[in-house]
Amino acid sequence: MPLMGKNFKKGFELAFKNSNLSNIDIQPVFVNQGSKQDVQKASEKLILYDDADFVCGIISTRVSTLLIDFFKDKDVPVLINNLGENIFVKEEIPDYYYLNSAHLWKSQWALGNWAQKEFGGDLSLCMTIYDAGYHMHEAFRLGSVAAGGETAHVNVLRIQPGIVNTNSLIEHISDQKPGHVHAVLCGKDAHDFWMRFKKAGFLGKIPLTVSPFFFETIEEDINNGVAAEVCTASGWANEEKIMESSFAKSFTEEYEINPCIFSIMGYESGLLLVQAIKNAKTKNELKSRLKESKIQGPRGTVSYNFVDTGNRHEVYLKKYKIGQNDNNEKKDVQPLTGPAFENKAVQNMAIKGVSGWQNPYLCI
Repeated sequence: MPLMGKNFKKGFELAFKNSNLSNIDIQPVFVNQGSKQDVQKASEKLILYDDADFVCGIISTRVSTLLIDFFKDKDVPVLINNLGENIFVKEEIPDYYYLNSAHLWKSQWALGNWAQKEFGGDLSLCMTIYDAGYHMHEAFRLGSVAAGGETAHVNVLRIQPGIVNTNSLIEHISDQKPGHVHAVLCGKDAHDFWMRFKKAGFLGKIPLTVSPFFFETIEEDINNGVAAEVCTASGWANEEKIMESSFAKSFTEEYEINPCIFSIMGYESGLLLVQAIKNAKTKNELKSRLKESKIQGPRGTVSYNFVDTGNRHEVYLKKYKIGQNDNNEKKDVQPLTGPAFENKAVQNMAIKGVSGWQNPYLCI
């Protein structure tokens, strides 16, 4: 998603535009795909040359963890924003880190838990090796286990440079005959899997749940009247409520586009920072005010506190029930319950989940 940085910046700047704060200088820095080296180099410029009072941006959980020692002696709050594709180890979080997240790990757990209760049977998890580099599929599996799931087939597509072909995943499903399938793919791979899943005759016969960005890839095709039900879950699946918010109206008027999850997070982070700045009398006081800050954003109540933001985060199930023609389409959105940030199984996943992927999810 090449526009993620621009969308985040638009939301962030909109929060400050409506704040009536003066003398606030925002210095954007491009960090390529968000590797440790890229983020560290950009942060050094902001802190050492621009004399920044805080660093804020889209930083993956993996890179944030790798940079703990780098930021340790900088005496600057680090405001981390990401999709929550990985979860932090609670004991490793320093007091100078603050988090605003979409908590994909939580919505995937909640979706897995719901799917196992709803469909039962064995689970087939399907993903590319890229998508498998994050905690999302394991969070879904843990949710399934918590609902009584006993068997999960983990199907990972081999690396095929320059080739989009998910047929091996379809073959695995055919052999495994699962009670339900969960697909964690994005972009061209998601579209290819969707078309092959339909062609194989699975749609409408084998229950399918998908990650939210898979869902966005195929949403237009879903609306073209396929007889089936497709389900996903996220913290922004209640888009009708979000689009009715004053933020969405202001954002659309300002930029003539609809907001996405990155612009929502940018706006929320901006509001949290604006509130902290207004309540802080000194630079040192800004840190404590950031931890105390809570705002009512488009997704609900948001804070920068790691534990509070994870536990408070709302998750919504989105189901498309589609008939043979467009007139039979029904969209259903309902709340789901996810695990706490401190949950033993969740933290165990954070500790044992090892991956070399440093970039934030979708920054490919």
